[in-house]
Amino acid sequence: MNYVLCFVLLLLSHSLTLAQTGHTARPTHTPQLHVIFVMEPKGVEYGRLNMENDTLMRQFANLVQRGLGYPMHIRRLDENRFTSKALRDTIAALKTTPNDIVILYYSGYGIGTRTPNETFANWRLNDVKDTGLPLNTVENWLKAKNVQLALLIADCTTERMTNDGVSASLDATIDLTSAIMKQLFLRNKGIVRLGSSAPSLPGFLNPFNPGTLFTSGLYNGFDTILRHTQPAALPFLSFKDVQRLTNSYMSRQLFGSGTQQVSVLEVKNWDGSPVRERPSTVDTVGVNARWQGFIDDEYAYNNLIQRKPTQPNRPLPLKTDLSRYAPPVINQGDKGNCVAIATGYYMRSILEAIKGNITNKDQILKRSFSPFYLYSAVKHRNDKACTFGIEAGQTLEYLKQTGLPRFSRYPDPGYCQFGEGETDASSRIRDYVKLFNITDPKPDKVLAVKQALAERSPVVVGVQTTRSMQGLSFIQTLVPRLRTTVWELVDSFSDSAPERERPGLDMSWKPYEANSLAFGHAMCVVGYDDAMILGNSKGAFKLINSWGSGWGDGGYFWMSYDTFGQFTKYGYQAYLNTDVSPVRLDTDVVLFTGASRTQPAFRLMPTDTSLTTYTLNKPLRTGTKLTFRVDTKKQTYLYLLTATESDSVAILQVPALPRHLPIAPNNRTVYPTNQTLELKGKPGLEYMLFLFSDRQLDDMASLVQTLNQQKGPFPQRVKEAFGNRLVPNRQVQYKPKKMGFFLPRTSQVVDRLIPLLITINHVR
Repeated sequence: MNYVLCFVLLLLSHSLTLAQTGHTARPTHTPQLHVIFVMEPKGVEYGRLNMENDTLMRQFANLVQRGLGYPMHIRRLDENRFTSKALRDTIAALKTTPNDIVILYYSGYGIGTRTPNETFANWRLNDVKDTGLPLNTVENWLKAKNVQLALLIADCTTERMTNDGVSASLDATIDLTSAIMKQLFLRNKGIVRLGSSAPSLPGFLNPFNPGTLFTSGLYNGFDTILRHTQPAALPFLSFKDVQRLTNSYMSRQLFGSGTQQVSVLEVKNWDGSPVRERPSTVDTVGVNARWQGFIDDEYAYNNLIQRKPTQPNRPLPLKTDLSRYAPPVINQGDKGNCVAIATGYYMRSILEAIKGNITNKDQILKRSFSPFYLYSAVKHRNDKACTFGIEAGQTLEYLKQTGLPRFSRYPDPGYCQFGEGETDASSRIRDYVKLFNITDPKPDKVLAVKQALAERSPVVVGVQTTRSMQGLSFIQTLVPRLRTTVWELVDSFSDSAPERERPGLDMSWKPYEANSLAFGHAMCVVGYDDAMILGNSKGAFKLINSWGSGWGDGGYFWMSYDTFGQFTKYGYQAYLNTDVSPVRLDTDVVLFTGASRTQPAFRLMPTDTSLTTYTLNKPLRTGTKLTFRVDTKKQTYLYLLTATESDSVAILQVPALPRHLPIAPNNRTVYPTNQTLELKGKPGLEYMLFLFSDRQLDDMASLVQTLNQQKGPFPQRVKEAFGNRLVPNRQVQYKPKKMGFFLPRTSQVVDRLIPLLITINHVR
């Protein structure tokens, strides 16, 4: 298979002896940074794409210049001289010294080589359109310049255009920039080629960011290295990290597209022998946490259905703690599987333990589920080392559609295969929702998560961290741990010790102790405490992390409500199937009219079509506004259709989005509609049809269409359209004094709907 070159790095050593390189000694001068842009002319339609790539690579060069502190000189190959000879002459004209660095960016089509074992393709220029310019030739031109390092970046543009905006400026953290640049650009000896392989006719543009896919991935990957590298990791930083993070950003855009594009890497000495990277022996959170594997995908998150905060009939408890149901804390190490651990291991296993009321850790572990299998099943096919990361919605959808095997079957953190094995169908979740929008106010985020926890449901969150989160490592908390232990020992030897203030062990995250952002990270929220005071904030959440039991308080830590609202961007809740629940469905619908929220009187009466209905005793005038709430003791899906007898058109009001919102389980709750209904149009009979289902109904749109094609009174049309999908009246016990019903445990309601019809006489 031929590969199209999208990125080539050539590193020429400055530390080799004259006998090794054959270079001629020169006087020492101030090192210079030379940048050459070679943009293949493709006509007006490609002008914007080249402009965006140009913007990204100028910012890339600026970062290198900022980190090294070298004077920078930029040259561009004129499109009228887009030839290999012009490129050779431009390189030859550079006034270089042995300490200089050259960056050459090529934007154009790659041509497959005639050498089968050649990984990287040739470059196409006007005078070599058929054969292309071999990279070995470019290497020789640069080698002749006797520079310290030559960095060649070649991104193959595509035939498809993007309409996204121009890239924003890079706001990188620069405290380690200089050290990172020296580690990458001044340490290596020989040649490094990092390229992007792709089919000969690619269509790889980044659909959400400007520029081609690889250039954007390189830019973001380099930015990640600058933002996330910790001091302890510097000795082990290499271009393998550049390749890995570039791949990660590319895989986010290509996931599920059926296409492939990954980078390939070659590192060798001048004599052709491979360079072996020094393995890392540092096992600290500072190193492993540089890239935790949480893919920040706002587009995917925004498309999820949101569960609006509910208004409980009674106040939420002051504190809730589900950690007794959690499996033992595990350490993700250097794998990018924090999302799989938070969803598949913590959240799903906690729900399983709650269902069985199991608190023994050994028993919980036996019933827990494998996050390593989950990551391997969801990850991109080109992620051979389980480092790219995944998006949380992917894992939840997999849990819903497929389920997981037990942890005992796949307990190895190093498990990283791509394929499908045997899963436990009973482990599938019923559904999942997002709890808040990214831009929601802090109090709304806090309330939504508290309500989920009060329903005995853990919450997976995506948090934008700062570097201070590593301050809860065992080493950095050793002194306060010892201080607390000493106080406890002193008090244990004295029964009459006076009351005094003891130093508390504060295992809370203090994000503002760092002056820069770090990585995005997925964790699981397992509790809250309204009375806890952290700094100037009252109230905090308890979270479980995936950095081992030596981190934080046995793997747990606290986050104040204020910090949570500020730094938490994503929140997910999952629901288990409740088909075998012994709790019968007990549901009430409460209707309100007007701003005063008056509850109108009604009467229960059957219709001639045997569809039970609640009819309001008094007519309502045009302009009357209606709201409602639903109280339920068991999880259910809710649909609301409204219709008028005059136009015979039914409209689906709830859910407002195509996805179906579950009523919260395990706790009597109140579900308010997020919209106000108003009586409009011609007077006559108005209908509100509530439909309750134990499962998500994917064909609701077609059912409504069938309903609107029927003729006759609305109750009769409902019976004809839904047919045997409706649970017969004899199986439902409708309440005479409330709008609501009981459903006996013996009723067969799988994939069936329970109707509750309200009839209103609309007058002017």
